[in-house]
Amino acid sequence: WAFYVCVGLLGVAMGVQKSSSQSLLADLVDKHELGEYSMVYALSDVADSLGLIVGPIVGLWLSQVFSHSVGVLAIGVTCL
Repeated sequence: WAFYVCVGLLGVAMGVQKSSSQSLLADLVDKHELGEYSMVYALSDVADSLGLIVGPIVGLWLSQVFSHSVGVLAIGVTCL
């Protein structure tokens, strides 16, 4: 049951992060007169996608090289 709770919390956190970061990016575009929103949103989506690809790979590598707790700790610290 703990796994399902953690996955549920992760889903909620990802939803909150995505919606709040998009609003902050829109404010920054307006504040600094950067022009188009589309380029900023595209770069944000690329960064999110790279994080979803690279994060598990790095976490798995850390878990295999050191221990499971080191991988989990490193990802947890990175999230803070």
